[in-house]
Amino acid sequence: MRTKNPHLLLIVYLCWGSQAQPTESAPSITNVPVGGNFQFPFTTGGNQSYRADLKFNSTVLIVTWIFQSPPFINVNYEGRVKILENLIQLDNLQLSDSGFYRLDIGYLTQSTSQSGRFILQVSEPVSKPSITTECLGSNVTLTCNSKQGSNVEYVWESAPPCGESCLLHLGPVVEIAFSNTSSSLYYTCTAWNAVSNETSDPLELNLCPIEPAGFNWIVALLIVIPTLLLAGAVIYIQRRRRRGSNIADTPEPVTDGFLSSVTVTDGFLSPVTVTDEFLSPAPVTDEFLSPAPTIEPVYIQELRFSSNAV
Repeated sequence: MRTKNPHLLLIVYLCWGSQAQPTESAPSITNVPVGGNFQFPFTTGGNQSYRADLKFNSTVLIVTWIFQSPPFINVNYEGRVKILENLIQLDNLQLSDSGFYRLDIGYLTQSTSQSGRFILQVSEPVSKPSITTECLGSNVTLTCNSKQGSNVEYVWESAPPCGESCLLHLGPVVEIAFSNTSSSLYYTCTAWNAVSNETSDPLELNLCPIEPAGFNWIVALLIVIPTLLLAGAVIYIQRRRRRGSNIADTPEPVTDGFLSSVTVTDGFLSPVTVTDEFLSPAPVTDEFLSPAPTIEPVYIQELRFSSNAV
């Protein structure tokens, strides 16, 4: 999470402040955590009546207070402004409260006045960072991350003994070679900003598995298996083509016009010939179909009978 750049605030202030009072030195930037408070001090001359005005970015009037009178407080700041002895306190600061403040003191009985200028940089405190690892070949990449915080910076350190200095790297990401792990196996990351700092738990670097050098069986299987499948498919297609070619090229002689001699082969077994050996025409003899016997005609003589003979 980011807020306004404090250096940018200072540059803008120099341009803004030089228009009113070119000889006034620029105030320092005060860093305040979110939820904190800041006191704007001032001094007065004796028991003279005076008026105090606190403004934000020279346009927003936060509070006006006349000595020994109730203060007038902007409704957006109610409950956050306290008038104390020789100071005005602003409570519960938020990120949006970063900017320029001006406190003007004017005396009611005199024409003299005094003013003070302030620059506040409100930042969110960092949370305890966590470390993630990523193994890449012979190196390991460590990444540090803090989920909360404004303008967060990161510092890597190695656990003692670490020689002249334990400081390892500046920045959220560091890459370490496995060959360098013999001197220290524990690393910590510190997240910090202007208002807070937190350190991670120590990381034991050997938690990242180191793959031994040698033959990579996973890669070999990824290469061999597709090759075997492709070779099997080619052999199967060739056998199918050979079988179809053998059947198409076999001659089919015709014998009796009804059944032909057919040679059957499947490319693996020896040819088998089927003929009409048992279905050849049988000769016709007179064993069953002998000539029909001759039938002699029979003559019947007509006899006539007379009734008178009785």
